[in-house]
Amino acid sequence: MTHPSFSVDPAQLQPVADNMRRLRDDLMETADRQLKPWAQGDDAVFGEYGAAQAWTKLLTLWTEELRCASRTASHWDDRLRVAIEHYRRSDADSAQRLGNG
Repeated sequence: MTHPSFSVDPAQLQPVADNMRRLRDDLMETADRQLKPWAQGDDAVFGEYGAAQAWTKLLTLWTEELRCASRTASHWDDRLRVAIEHYRRSDADSAQRLGNG
């Protein structure tokens, strides 16, 4: 019994890797530039009763979450690029073997 074959077109994976890289960059920009001006609350803005401290903690956790998501997108980007390279090498190796056979 033969198994069905499949093929992967590395050119179709490339835009996915590129999107992961853009996602990584956008998440880091949000964490580092867009949230940073709001990171410190004070009692003059938020009043008493711990609202400023709660706000600061919320933004700290939110920033950490964005950085974690950015690292994940970066990892996906890296792994996709490795897979693309492996598929390209595999295709080239197969074509060379077929040409020599």
